[in-house]
Amino acid sequence: LKARLEDLGAAVYGERERLGDAGLAMAALGHMSLQRPTEAKALVATLGGRAAHDGGTHWGGGGSAWWSDDVETTAYALSALLAVSPADPRAGDALRWLAAQRRGDHWGSTRTTAPVAIALGDWMLAHPAEARPDYRLAVEWNGAPLLERAFGADDLFGRGERVRINGSRLRPGANRLVLRKSGVGTAYWSWAAQALVASPGPATDTTRLAVTREYLHAERTADRRGRPRWLATPPAPGAGLHVGEAVLVRLTLHAPAALDHVMIEDPRPAGFEVDALTPEGTEHPWDLHAEARDTRAVFFLGDLPAGDTVIEYLVRPELAGRLVALPTTASGMYEPELEARGPEQVLQVGAGR
Repeated sequence: LKARLEDLGAAVYGERERLGDAGLAMAALGHMSLQRPTEAKALVATLGGRAAHDGGTHWGGGGSAWWSDDVETTAYALSALLAVSPADPRAGDALRWLAAQRRGDHWGSTRTTAPVAIALGDWMLAHPAEARPDYRLAVEWNGAPLLERAFGADDLFGRGERVRINGSRLRPGANRLVLRKSGVGTAYWSWAAQALVASPGPATDTTRLAVTREYLHAERTADRRGRPRWLATPPAPGAGLHVGEAVLVRLTLHAPAALDHVMIEDPRPAGFEVDALTPEGTEHPWDLHAEARDTRAVFFLGDLPAGDTVIEYLVRPELAGRLVALPTTASGMYEPELEARGPEQVLQVGAGR
């Protein structure tokens, strides 16, 4: 087995110029495990030549978010740097860049958080003093104290300290956050802002992904072989839907270029129930995974091809009235920055006919 692994390592090393940044980092880790430090150092040297330094040292290379996510790739690179040359100053720069990318208690998604957690463990093995912090931290917002306490080894694997600032404490123009540390150890911090906005919210970028939704009258028919089919027609102008009828919801996703791992969330209007998420005779991708939840229908696609993709499912109105359907959202499961929202819709539902 060792001989086969060495053959594989030699083959990868011979094609190193064709590897992406994450591939170079993982190849370096593999060569260190095979006790081939010369090759590992050469791989890390190539990796170092590709580093970006805007806002800190990091790697990624663009392209598909699935194959070249900056946070995940930088985590692999940090582990490789620490394995080959623990004193390399770029490792500290990469660590600080990763700390700045944290959102709350995670990094983007479970997929990107896992290699970061491993890299943090590698950093602590190479820098054992990090496991023994002993300092006091004072935090102020616009001159008013928010927090002051000591941090020690018991805080190392905790959730840290969360400080919330109510929106009423925000000033027009500049606001000032001050952190003062005294003692031994490194204080890592991040901040995030949240706001509740009226539906449908700010417009989203539709250059990579757009989503639209239609509510249609649905009539069950059959083809010449007796297989179910649904005849869908839009409500007449000025008319609406009716309690108890079958309603087909048609979601259309438009992607100029292929995407992967996309989640679609379609809020359920009050008084509507989901009848079937992937009924026979409707249009939907063959590999679609669907879930009916309390407030919405959720769909998952591993691959979204370029062009238009249609997802149809059936709902049933059970309450009459003027009802609001909140916007449909399509987003990247492992790329939180990718998000598209459709418009809000007002539905008029009359009594059963």
